Amino acid sequence: MVFWGEDETVRCLEQPFNVEVKCGEGGGGEVPLLKGMLAFFNNTDSAPEGFRLPEDLRREEGGEGVEFKRELRSLLVSDSSLKGMDSGEAWEFFNKIFVRVGPAMAYRNFYEAYLRNTFDVHREDNVQHVEVRALCGNNGLGDLWDFGGKVHRGGEVIDVYRRALREYQESVDSDFTMKLIVSSLRVLDEKTIEEDVEEAVGLWQQNGDIIMGFDLVAEEDPNHRTLDYLDVWVKLKEWEEREGEVLPLFFHDGESNDRNNTNVFDAVMLGCKRIGHGTNLYYFPVLYDAIKEKGTVIEVNPISNQILRYVDNLELHPVNGFLAEGFNVVIAADDPGAFGYAGLSWDWWASLLAFQLNVKSLKTLARGSLLHSGLEGVELNRALEVWEGNWQQWVAGRVEVLNRGGGGEGGD
Repeated sequence: MVFWGEDETVRCLEQPFNVEVKCGEGGGGEVPLLKGMLAFFNNTDSAPEGFRLPEDLRREEGGEGVEFKRELRSLLVSDSSLKGMDSGEAWEFFNKIFVRVGPAMAYRNFYEAYLRNTFDVHREDNVQHVEVRALCGNNGLGDLWDFGGKVHRGGEVIDVYRRALREYQESVDSDFTMKLIVSSLRVLDEKTIEEDVEEAVGLWQQNGDIIMGFDLVAEEDPNHRTLDYLDVWVKLKEWEEREGEVLPLFFHDGESNDRNNTNVFDAVMLGCKRIGHGTNLYYFPVLYDAIKEKGTVIEVNPISNQILRYVDNLELHPVNGFLAEGFNVVIAADDPGAFGYAGLSWDWWASLLAFQLNVKSLKTLARGSLLHSGLEGVELNRALEVWEGNWQQWVAGRVEVLNRGGGGEGGD
């Protein structure tokens, strides 16, 4: 069902999805109901006031409900209205999309279907390996639910990912692979993050075949700095020294235009294997030698960076400097569905044009995506073997096209 009441009303949802859902601390807080919010219910009688069946809304409009679908899409996908916004305003719109789709995404059956669709979209886009930041923590973060009242959390959520991948490998493509980065939110307090890191460590130890590390996500500038959780990282390092294990970190840091945002310092000092975004890294050249020495990888999300107003002109994206410095760089897509596109090709196309990449650069970046992934050992070797075969096939196809153009009648 879809909430189709006032554009922004606020109401406490006491049991919106037939499972116990606390609204803020002690159950007395408020959860925003935004127009366009999607959710599943046992029946229409169990839905809070304002939720309507999409087919009813289409029927009321008549025909195919084109206007309803257009308005719903405008609430779930960014559009040109973001062009005149600054980063804070764009994030405000962006965050509302997550609020609107969150209830539906928490329904296990729907989420499994979403994962299968994700695999299909990327495979059709010639992506053979995906890495997903999976919210998973205490206080209900990342939990999934069933209509029977069953709530899946922690390892059970990881099992949902594992099952979806296994079924896809068995039925569609045995060489398609996925890894997870268990994630929490930097909007949360230090105590909660400490608990979530402990949760991530346990999940990683029990599911090392699919979980590759830990991250903190959400908008950086108005929320907690990485340094605000210093005691958490100190305790993590103490645990690592005692146990002889190291939980890999993949922090979203430096997604900012603020030279006072020094999260990239902490990412480097904490030994992050990859830094998500890192757009303000150019303010801190003192880190460059350490990044090259450690082999730290910079994840670049060009379309997201532009839509969220961190880079107005992609030709001036800081990654050009990072590539010139010899940094390890990977090109990724950041929440493309919320930005109105699917897969990875659009980010690569934007990079090809804006960064003036040649074939050698494309090959280096594409192969590097696997070398800097969470794949290891036999899995990595197989992935590289599959990729090399696909690359050679692609090159042969381009050569054939060129030869036809050069050797055929009228060609030059």
